[in-house]
Amino acid sequence: MKRQFKKMMERKLSTDEKIDFLRKSAEVRFGKDKVLKEMEIVGLLTPNRMEDEGDDMWRVFNVVQEKFVRGGVEMTSQNGRRTRLRGLQNIMAVNQINTKLWDLAEEMM
Repeated sequence: MKRQFKKMMERKLSTDEKIDFLRKSAEVRFGKDKVLKEMEIVGLLTPNRMEDEGDDMWRVFNVVQEKFVRGGVEMTSQNGRRTRLRGLQNIMAVNQINTKLWDLAEEMM
């Protein structure tokens, strides 16, 4: 795991790669029917803390994981209404999301 962490810190992502990771991650969180809008992409990729700013796989993974688990990002519902992404309360759902996001991040290595 320590070696994977180091690899993720060294792996720099382009903007297109970040968006690709986010779109694949969104399938895990929302299912295949959810199409992210540009403002949702920006909101989901924008770090909450300065320490999370950066283009390496580790930081991008952490930002997306935090947004998906804690919620709070403005989204558009399937009805077209503006809403905020709800955080996950179920520990099993959190564990499942974390595991799948980790697997996606490893695939990009």
